[in-house]
Parts: sequence; C-alpha cells; structure tokens
Amino acid sequence: VHQLTLLRQLGEAMSGTLDLDRLLHLVLTCVTAGHALGFNRALLLLANESGAALEGKMAVGPLSWADAARIWRELSAQFASLEDFLADYLRKTEHGPMPFQDVMSELVFPVGGESEGVVAQSVRDGKPIVVRDAISDPRVGEKLRAILATPEFVCVPLVAKGRPLGAIIADNLYSGAPITDEHVQLLAMFAAQAALAIENAKAYEKLEDQMRQTREAQDRLLRSERLATVGEMAAHVAHEIRNPLVTIGGFARIILRALDETSPQVAHAKIIVEEVLRLENILKNVMDFTKPSAPQKTQADINRILEDTCDLALSQASATGIALSKSLDPRAARLNADPAQMKQALLNIIRNAVESMDAGGRLALQTQADTRTVTVVISDTGKGIPPEDLNRIFDPFFTTKPQGTGLGLAVTRKIIEDHGGEIRVASAVGQGTTFTITLPR
Repeated sequence: VHQLTLLRQLGEAMSGTLDLDRLLHLVLTCVTAGHALGFNRALLLLANESGAALEGKMAVGPLSWADAARIWRELSAQFASLEDFLADYLRKTEHGPMPFQDVMSELVFPVGGESEGVVAQSVRDGKPIVVRDAISDPRVGEKLRAILATPEFVCVPLVAKGRPLGAIIADNLYSGAPITDEHVQLLAMFAAQAALAIENAKAYEKLEDQMRQTREAQDRLLRSERLATVGEMAAHVAHEIRNPLVTIGGFARIILRALDETSPQVAHAKIIVEEVLRLENILKNVMDFTKPSAPQKTQADINRILEDTCDLALSQASATGIALSKSLDPRAARLNADPAQMKQALLNIIRNAVESMDAGGRLALQTQADTRTVTVVISDTGKGIPPEDLNRIFDPFFTTKPQGTGLGLAVTRKIIEDHGGEIRVASAVGQGTTFTITLPR
C-alpha cells in the first residue's frame, strides 16, 4: 500500500509539468529524495535522434555522504508531505548547480545491434539490471566505472509504448545501503511512469516547436503581403519622383559650375545639389528595398566582410575615439553568401551602432561557427533602443532619426532571411544594443 501510494504521488508530481528539462530534474529528484525512492545519486540517459545510442542528459547527487546527509536531514525536518518536499526542492535546485552534472557529456552508450554493456542490455531486454561488482563485471565500461566509482548500481530502462527512450542509473555510493529487489521493483515501476511522462513532454515540446514554426511562417507571410503592398506603392512614387529629381539635380550642378566662386548664390546652389543627392540616395534605398535582387551566393569570408564594413562605417563616422574589439572565429571564413548583400546588411547595423555612440563608446564584433551555421554578433554601448520601439525597428519606414528613411534594418532583415538566416536584437536603454545574426553555411 505504501509503495502504491508513493507511486501515485510521484505520478501526480510528474503529470504537473510538460517542460522536459524540469520533468527530467523532477524524475531524478524522485529517485534520490529520501521522501521518495531514496537513492544517493541518479543519472538519466536519453536516446539520441537516431535512437542508436543513449547520451547523458542530467544527473543529481551530492559530492559526499556528509553533504547528502545534511541536505536530506534538513529537508526531512521541514516537510511532512512528499508534495511539499518536491515543490520546495525543485524551487531551490532547478536553477542551481548540480555537482554530479558535469560528467554527463562524457557518457554515450550505443544500444543498437549487438552493442554490449549493461545499459545496452537493460534497454534491449526492457528489464532492470543490478550490478553487484562493477569492478570486475565485463558489462561495465571503463568510463562508467570511473564516473560512478562504486561497486553496486542499478540500471533501469525507460520504455514508453514499446519504444526505448532512455535509462536511469542509480546507486548508494555514500550510504553503502544495499540495493534490494524491493528497491529495484519500485524503481522499475516508477521508471515506467516516468517514461510515459517523458514521452508526453517530448511530444508537447515537438508540438510547441511546430506551432512556433507555423506562427513564424504566418508572420513572414503577413509581412511579405504588407511589404508587397508597400513596395508597389513606394516603387510607383519613387519612379514618378526620380525623373524630375534627376532634372533638378542636373540643372543645379550646371548652375553651380557656371557661378563665380565669389557669388553669394554658390552656397544656395550647393544646398540644392546636396539635398537632391540625399533624395536620390533615399530613392535608391526605396528601390533596393522594393525590388531586391536574389542573392548571388558564393564562398564568402564573413570575417573579412565584417572587418571591411566596420572600417568603412568608422571612417564615415562623425564621432571619434570609439574603441573596437574583435573576436573572429577562423571557421567563419567559409560561408555560402552574397558578399555585396551581406556587406550592405552588416553596414546598416554597424552604422546605426556607431551613430548611437559618443566618443569613448565600444563596438564589439564577434563571429562563431560550427558545422551547420555561422553566427555574427555586433554589440555597442550606445543609447539603446526603448522597449516600445524594439519590436518595430525592422518595420519598413520606421525611424527615430530626423534624416533617416527607416529602410536600413528592414533591408538588413530581408537580406538575412533571403539567405535562410535569422536576426535577433536585444537592447537596454543607456547600456547598448546587440544584434545576433545566424546564417546557414
């Protein structure tokens, strides 16, 4: 009766969350809590995407027996019920360090085919295995033996709907308490419940990811529709303005050349020429945005592009004394991208960063790369972006600058998305802004 009551309480505790990491932490807490199954330490392994191996995911356990005794003695004295205990324990530990956790990345156990080892056998047979002498048992690999450093432990498979999801390894290193058949049976029954809860959490996580992708696709579609409408109107207006503007600019330059340098009209003519040039640049930005060309991708060095773009922006800046720091990953040198478009996208960000800072500001450039993606991070210590503006900075024609067109960041986002990437921004008023760009290789 006690066991059934305990399992019911543990099952209710697990059913209360669909967050996978929190659930895994809760599972291991139940395995190690004195109010629950009471093992000293527990490791949780999950199947990788292919299902060919189990990989270390999470671990719970103190560093010493004295530490273990102190923790459980303090907690046992405070709580009369398992529910209260679990709630308080999770609240105190889910964001704190887990001393035993740092070994988990070292654990990988192949389970397919004729894989040997206690974990593979337990998962393949769907039954718990108790190892009584880990030092001499040939099923225990050197890595697991060294990490556990205990002669006795139990491995219990996590199986849901006939599909192996992972395994739990538990021991009593510090107390030295024997692992009895009753302990194993109770742990196996708990593992069956835990596997179903994990299966549900993984399904929920997958559903959440699919819903997020659907929302993002809908947002992109709506944005594309809005941009198409705005683009058609802007392209028409730009076309109607361009011809008379070119004529005005041409005649203004003719007049400027014809005037004597001492004439008071020279200053007026220069103003006309400069303002026409500014309007022509605005029209060019509008046309580039409304009728962008497809990326002409080639092998590009994003580090070189980033450095060249930064040099250009700093050379044009009115503020001086801006400190520059760079941390560029050599692996980012090979990226399939349109160099000209990428330079334009980065220039829009870096110009804004430089313009937001006074002398003494700091601009930081960073690249990171792995086998699949390249990440570019651009940070400044400028004025920052108010929260009410942060969600609008990529909208076409949104600007807070008196002379701005509001197209720079809109163009940047379009270029990044046309390359199959994404751009994110974080900012705090008075502290600065960070743009993070992730691009597929």
